[in-house]
Amino acid sequence: MKFSGTKRQKKKWTSCGPLLLVTSPMRHWMACQQTGRIATAYNAALQAAKMAIACAGYRVTGAGHHRISFEVVRLAIGKAADPYSDYFDRCRRKRNVIDYDDAFVATETEALEIVAKAKQFVDLVEQWIAKAHPSLKA
Repeated sequence: MKFSGTKRQKKKWTSCGPLLLVTSPMRHWMACQQTGRIATAYNAALQAAKMAIACAGYRVTGAGHHRISFEVVRLAIGKAADPYSDYFDRCRRKRNVIDYDDAFVATETEALEIVAKAKQFVDLVEQWIAKAHPSLKA
Protein backbone atom coordinates (compact mmCIF):
# COMPACT_ATOMS: atom_id res chain seq x y z
CA MET A 1 0.00 0.00 0.00
CA LYS A 2 1.36 3.40 -0.94
CA PHE A 3 0.53 6.51 1.04
CA SER A 4 1.25 10.12 0.22
CA GLY A 5 0.74 12.84 2.78
CA THR A 6 2.28 14.29 5.89
CA LYS A 7 3.77 12.14 8.65
CA ARG A 8 0.82 13.08 10.89
CA GLN A 9 -1.67 11.97 8.24
CA LYS A 10 0.26 8.74 7.72
CA LYS A 11 0.31 8.02 11.45
CA LYS A 12 -3.43 8.63 11.68
CA TRP A 13 -4.12 6.46 8.64
CA THR A 14 -2.08 3.53 9.88
CA SER A 15 -3.47 3.76 13.42
CA CYS A 16 -7.11 3.70 12.32
CA GLY A 17 -6.90 2.38 8.78
CA PRO A 18 -6.76 -0.91 6.88
CA LEU A 19 -3.34 -2.00 8.18
CA LEU A 20 -4.63 -2.31 11.72
CA LEU A 21 -7.98 -3.60 10.54
CA VAL A 22 -6.22 -6.66 9.13
CA THR A 23 -4.28 -7.34 12.34
CA SER A 24 -6.85 -6.44 14.96
CA PRO A 25 -10.39 -5.94 13.68
CA MET A 26 -12.06 -5.83 17.10
CA ARG A 27 -9.64 -3.26 18.51
CA HIS A 28 -10.06 -1.11 15.42
CA TRP A 29 -13.84 -1.32 15.56
CA MET A 30 -14.00 -0.48 19.26
CA ALA A 31 -11.59 2.45 18.97
CA CYS A 32 -13.45 3.91 16.02
CA GLN A 33 -16.76 3.45 17.84
CA GLN A 34 -15.49 5.32 20.94
CA THR A 35 -13.93 8.13 18.92
CA GLY A 36 -17.13 8.46 16.88
CA ARG A 37 -19.25 8.74 20.01
CA ILE A 38 -16.88 11.29 21.52
CA ALA A 39 -16.80 13.35 18.31
CA THR A 40 -20.60 13.30 17.94
CA ALA A 41 -21.25 14.25 21.57
CA TYR A 42 -18.59 16.99 21.46
CA ASN A 43 -20.10 18.43 18.27
CA ALA A 44 -23.57 18.39 19.83
CA ALA A 45 -22.25 20.37 22.80
CA LEU A 46 -20.44 22.80 20.50
CA GLN A 47 -23.62 23.39 18.48
CA ALA A 48 -25.60 23.92 21.69
CA ALA A 49 -23.04 26.51 22.82
CA LYS A 50 -23.29 28.23 19.45
CA MET A 51 -27.10 28.26 19.74
CA ALA A 52 -26.93 29.97 23.12
CA ILE A 53 -24.38 32.49 21.83
CA ALA A 54 -26.53 33.23 18.77
CA CYS A 55 -29.64 33.68 20.93
CA ALA A 56 -27.68 36.20 23.00
CA GLY A 57 -26.96 38.11 19.78
CA TYR A 58 -23.37 37.09 19.13
CA ARG A 59 -21.41 34.88 16.75
CA VAL A 60 -17.99 33.29 17.18
CA THR A 61 -15.88 32.89 14.04
CA GLY A 62 -12.27 32.41 13.04
CA ALA A 63 -9.34 30.55 14.48
CA GLY A 64 -9.96 29.09 17.90
CA HIS A 65 -13.74 29.27 17.59
CA HIS A 66 -14.24 25.99 19.49
CA ARG A 67 -12.29 27.24 22.52
CA ILE A 68 -13.86 30.68 22.38
CA SER A 69 -17.39 29.26 22.03
CA PHE A 70 -17.03 27.32 25.28
CA GLU A 71 -15.66 30.41 27.02
CA VAL A 72 -18.34 32.80 25.70
CA VAL A 73 -21.29 30.50 26.42
CA ARG A 74 -20.75 31.40 30.10
CA LEU A 75 -21.54 35.02 29.28
CA ALA A 76 -24.71 34.06 27.47
CA ILE A 77 -26.16 31.54 29.94
CA GLY A 78 -24.47 32.52 33.17
CA LYS A 79 -23.03 30.47 36.04
CA ALA A 80 -25.06 27.39 35.16
CA ALA A 81 -22.78 26.90 32.12
CA ASP A 82 -19.51 27.07 34.11
CA PRO A 83 -18.99 23.35 34.80
CA TYR A 84 -19.94 22.43 31.24
CA SER A 85 -17.72 25.12 29.76
CA ASP A 86 -14.70 23.80 31.65
CA TYR A 87 -15.53 20.18 30.89
CA PHE A 88 -16.02 20.68 27.15
CA ASP A 89 -12.84 22.72 26.91
CA ARG A 90 -10.98 19.69 28.27
CA CYS A 91 -12.89 17.53 25.78
CA ARG A 92 -11.84 19.90 23.00
CA ARG A 93 -8.21 19.14 23.78
CA LYS A 94 -8.93 15.40 23.83
CA ARG A 95 -10.81 15.69 20.52
CA ASN A 96 -7.80 17.41 18.99
CA VAL A 97 -5.56 14.50 19.99
CA ILE A 98 -8.09 12.03 18.57
CA ASP A 99 -8.57 13.95 15.31
CA TYR A 100 -4.99 14.96 14.65
CA ASP A 101 -2.62 12.63 16.48
CA ASP A 102 -3.85 9.26 17.75
CA ALA A 103 -7.19 7.53 17.28
CA PHE A 104 -6.70 5.09 20.17
CA VAL A 105 -6.75 7.44 23.14
CA ALA A 106 -10.48 7.31 23.85
CA THR A 107 -11.95 4.88 26.36
CA GLU A 108 -15.50 3.60 26.65
CA THR A 109 -15.82 5.35 30.02
CA GLU A 110 -14.85 8.69 28.45
CA ALA A 111 -17.31 8.14 25.62
CA LEU A 112 -20.17 7.39 28.02
CA GLU A 113 -19.29 10.40 30.17
CA ILE A 114 -19.16 12.92 27.32
CA VAL A 115 -22.44 11.61 25.87
CA ALA A 116 -24.14 12.09 29.25
CA LYS A 117 -22.62 15.56 29.77
CA ALA A 118 -23.55 16.63 26.24
CA LYS A 119 -27.18 15.61 26.83
CA GLN A 120 -27.24 17.57 30.09
CA PHE A 121 -25.68 20.61 28.42
CA VAL A 122 -28.09 20.53 25.48
CA ASP A 123 -30.99 20.34 27.96
CA LEU A 124 -29.56 23.29 29.89
CA VAL A 125 -29.26 25.37 26.71
CA GLU A 126 -32.78 24.48 25.57
CA GLN A 127 -34.21 25.38 28.98
CA TRP A 128 -32.29 28.68 28.96
CA ILE A 129 -33.55 29.52 25.47
CA ALA A 130 -37.15 28.71 26.48
CA LYS A 131 -36.85 30.96 29.53
CA ALA A 132 -34.70 33.83 28.23
CA HIS A 133 -35.87 33.89 24.61
CA PRO A 134 -39.30 32.18 24.44
CA SER A 135 -39.99 33.62 20.99
CA LEU A 136 -37.02 31.66 19.62
CA LYS A 137 -38.14 28.30 20.99
CA ALA A 138 -39.91 26.28 18.32
